[in-house]
Amino acid sequence: MKTLLLIPLMALMLVFANSLVSLADDDKDKKAEVSDEIERLTESTNTVRDVLGIPENGIPQDMLDNAAAVVVIPDLIKAAFIAGAKNGDGVMAVRDASGWTLPTFVEMTGGSVGWQIGVEETDLVLVFMDEKHVKKLLNGEFTFGADASVAVGPVGRQASAGTNQNAKSAVYAYSRSKGVFAGVSLDGSKIYIDKEANARVYGAGTTPSDVLYGQKVKAPKEAADFKLTLNSMTKPNMKAKP
Repeated sequence: MKTLLLIPLMALMLVFANSLVSLADDDKDKKAEVSDEIERLTESTNTVRDVLGIPENGIPQDMLDNAAAVVVIPDLIKAAFIAGAKNGDGVMAVRDASGWTLPTFVEMTGGSVGWQIGVEETDLVLVFMDEKHVKKLLNGEFTFGADASVAVGPVGRQASAGTNQNAKSAVYAYSRSKGVFAGVSLDGSKIYIDKEANARVYGAGTTPSDVLYGQKVKAPKEAADFKLTLNSMTKPNMKAKP
């Protein structure tokens, strides 16, 4: 009789033990995913520091002074074999009255057709000049060429950026491969909010607007570092508060 009672008890203990193992594995997976986002923040900060730290070949100061948002996608992968494709993960910060905000996570995908072959990684920085296009991105996805024109940005801190209301391009693109600035075709590429990454880093239920527009969020040090770096590089006299 005792043996019969022990059998279901042992079965329950085995199920409980398996559940604990499963929970531990899930916790490890979540930590690994957050680690990926932390690395993305660190790489984005390094890209900002490298790109903006070259006055003679950097983004014009006038452009940054008038920008609505900046998107940084480190290590954008451009792979091509007859039909090309682009894919990358990055972050976006917007500019408010006090400076640049904490970054929200974004993803970029796209493709092109042509006789081409090879794989290349490049650091991509996108400067959005119009706030309405930033809102378009926050409300869904943004398609280059369809939602707004995109052009290769001028270089040099004193260069004429053409950033007034009559500017022909709403987005300026800076592509840097192996330390050299070059043009990049983005027409047809899409960029959208990475909701899962935002939830992992800032907490479940946190929206991009919470991060970008003043709601209190618990941000990791790497997110604060990105904000502080962007502020210090674009507005040396601004006392940013990450």
